[in-house]
Amino acid sequence: MNCPSCGTPMEEGFLETESLVSGVKWRKEITSMSRIGIGGERIYESNVWGIVHIKAERCPNCRLITHKY
Repeated sequence: MNCPSCGTPMEEGFLETESLVSGVKWRKEITSMSRIGIGGERIYESNVWGIVHIKAERCPNCRLITHKY
């Protein structure tokens, strides 16, 4: 895949996040409740160690990361 911004080839890899309780969530804004993991739409579950790996592509030139879920 080429970068939608500059057109150079993007690197394949993974985003990694640690969240034992709630996995990865999507939020439109950060609130006082979201700071402690309440609310949001769950996108991915975490594994038994609380780690989530998300397959993604990145452009190191533009500092752009894309992925589909």
